[in-house]
Amino acid sequence: MKLVHLLAVATLVSGSILLQSCCEKPKTESEKPVVENHAGDYLHQAVLWYQLSGEMQACSYQAFNLAKTALVANVKADKSPLKKAVILDIDETLLDNSPFMAEMSINHNEFSPELWEEWSKMEKAVALPGAVDFIRFALENNVEVFYVSNRLDSELQWTLNNMKALGFPEIPAERFYLKTTTSDKKMRRDSIMQNYSVVLFIGDNLADFSNDFDDRKTDYAKGAVDANAALFGTRYVIIPNPTYGGWEKPLYDKSETPKFEQRRKLMISYEDLK
Repeated sequence: MKLVHLLAVATLVSGSILLQSCCEKPKTESEKPVVENHAGDYLHQAVLWYQLSGEMQACSYQAFNLAKTALVANVKADKSPLKKAVILDIDETLLDNSPFMAEMSINHNEFSPELWEEWSKMEKAVALPGAVDFIRFALENNVEVFYVSNRLDSELQWTLNNMKALGFPEIPAERFYLKTTTSDKKMRRDSIMQNYSVVLFIGDNLADFSNDFDDRKTDYAKGAVDANAALFGTRYVIIPNPTYGGWEKPLYDKSETPKFEQRRKLMISYEDLK
């Protein structure tokens, strides 16, 4: 009797579900759940790695330790009568601006000069591990320090204040070659190299070293990197930066296809290798 009762209940429930599903109207496009893709969402993982991973900290120490070794070797080998110098980028090379990137990511914003100015004016960037110590090391070894950065000229005082507060040795303002009319750094580097023998370049972007890497469209500049392989770790020292850079430029075309879709199509999955 109990078995019969259970079978009856099961039949009633299944019939009710079937009737409900038959009577339900199909959802219209406007009623279907929408998966939103926001502008800054792609930065989440990169910013978390940059801010929280011991690996990022280790990479930074490693780069500046290597830079010290290269600096000493290059100064010893350099026979130029000119005074020796090192050229460094600032952002994501000496100063960590990841809170600005986090703000973009959390609030789903694309980069804007207004947002960057607000951040820069705060003077709250922190020093990358090993950066302050390297600048002191260079000066102690009678190597002049020059900063070639695409921060705007109008940001100079904020930059000086920020770096001073972090313990960077004070460098004369005229050694800061900031952006005026172009983001291309070649003319600024060449200007320094007229009077100094530059023995080392440090940056987070290939454009911090040479214009040899300008062509990103063909193979993302990988061919140029291969051609200059011997210079990395000896004349060029690169700091890892997964959040932004010249590497992004060839990722996007001028179509109306959302950037997140363009990024997704460029990734190589194991399915592509079958």
